[in-house]
Amino acid sequence: MALIMVIQWVSVKPLYPNEDTFMRALGWMLGFFVSAVAFSVCFIFTAFLGKRSARV
Repeated sequence: MALIMVIQWVSVKPLYPNEDTFMRALGWMLGFFVSAVAFSVCFIFTAFLGKRSARV
């Protein structure tokens, strides 16, 4: 998902003449950040925190 966000961010083009594409590019960057953080948190939880034994 993060790769798709980066590709879309790099290829942002105006939809009509004189359009400011800053806000759309900012949205793609925010989407990249959110998906990268979600991947990192999911990876950490599944790789490192899932192997604890059940202590009662």
